[in-house]
Amino acid sequence: DAGNGKVAEQSGIVITKTKDGQIIYTVNSSQVNKSDKEPDFNIITTPKGGQYQIQLPDGSRVWLNSESSLKYPTFFIGTSRNVSLTGEAYFEVLKNQNKLSGAMPFVVNTTNQTVEVLGTHFNINAYKDEPNLKTTLIEGAVKVTNLKKAESSFVILKPGEQSSLIGQKLAVNNVNTDEVIAWKNGMFMFKDANLKVVMRSIARWYDIEVEYEGVLPNKEFSGEIYRNLNLKQVLEILDFYKVHFRFENKKLIVSP
Repeated sequence: DAGNGKVAEQSGIVITKTKDGQIIYTVNSSQVNKSDKEPDFNIITTPKGGQYQIQLPDGSRVWLNSESSLKYPTFFIGTSRNVSLTGEAYFEVLKNQNKLSGAMPFVVNTTNQTVEVLGTHFNINAYKDEPNLKTTLIEGAVKVTNLKKAESSFVILKPGEQSSLIGQKLAVNNVNTDEVIAWKNGMFMFKDANLKVVMRSIARWYDIEVEYEGVLPNKEFSGEIYRNLNLKQVLEILDFYKVHFRFENKKLIVSP
């Protein structure tokens, strides 16, 4: 709810808000380059039902999906640009050149995994309630490192590929990238998704809890749903599953 224009000034950084709701960092390089200067850290968090865009101090852009959090410094120093993510985000990373060390890799840290890039577009789904940690490459190349094994393993993704961290193993598959980043464009997009997969996304966006009763039908849903629909309209679409929905306060009960 902050007004447009300058919001704050911090550690040599001027923080402004644009008309379309983005946060922009303008770096004072004369202050940032001082060897005794250490960056402060910010954490930006989106609530359920929220979505946010931010431009980092190096010019890279990040879209945060609902119920997600990104921790990042007010400026990048050293040999890499490190951020930490929980939830889901889409990254458009700019190449960065450091006069002392050359190219500074951009590193996204999540639980049990790191993703390292120089300049690329990719999506990371690291929600705690999802069974697999997924990294999808749209453009460029990324190195995905598995931290769950005593001896860390890694894969190099090509555009159109997705890595999934399943247990202690990294698997790579070709995927429909439009489906993966549909949330960024204001849509849910599902392909052969069972009811619980769909409802996890619905619950995060509409800020509800979901409980299940009885044996659910074994059906799969494929289709697109606009995220600007109200919850009642979405549940009418999901009538495809032949289940019943009822509300108890903010809790949605799903039964056969």
